[in-house]
Amino acid sequence: MAKVASSEHINISIPKYSDEPNRPISKGLPLIFRANDVPKWHTSILLAFQQTMVCMPGIFVFPYIIADNVCAGLAGTAIRAQLISTTFIITGIATILQTTLGL
Repeated sequence: MAKVASSEHINISIPKYSDEPNRPISKGLPLIFRANDVPKWHTSILLAFQQTMVCMPGIFVFPYIIADNVCAGLAGTAIRAQLISTTFIITGIATILQTTLGL
């Protein structure tokens, strides 16, 4: 077990935020977009593509894991297809709820 000398201190600095909505953070990395900012359309398309690529592994991995654990035999492919399609539908519903209601 390593002993830490009592004279060592850890300095943690917390950046101070401004009340002004467009003023960047005084320390650390500044935010590119804040909660109420609307990016340009070409930036939105790139960010939407990035979000889609991040979501795809989760959309495909869980139906494969569940279909393999159900032990459906010959119907495993049909169950996997139904689970993937259900996951796409639920993801679409969740996206609509998030964009309209802000949940």
